[in-house]
Amino acid sequence: MRTSTPSTDRAVTKSGKAHVAHDALVSLLGEACQRGYYGAVSLTLQVQDGYIQQVKIATERVVK
Repeated sequence: MRTSTPSTDRAVTKSGKAHVAHDALVSLLGEACQRGYYGAVSLTLQVQDGYIQQVKIATERVVK
């Protein structure tokens, strides 16, 4: 299901940060989706006028 318009897609890819966000998401999933991981991961994108300005990643591990 596509939820964004093609013009929005072009604006995101022009910023160059879309690849950074994708790589960060893949990295977070690789870290969190393994046996024995308890916690939370987050990926935050700061967007201005349709352009990704900043990509923030955070991990929180619960010690059991």
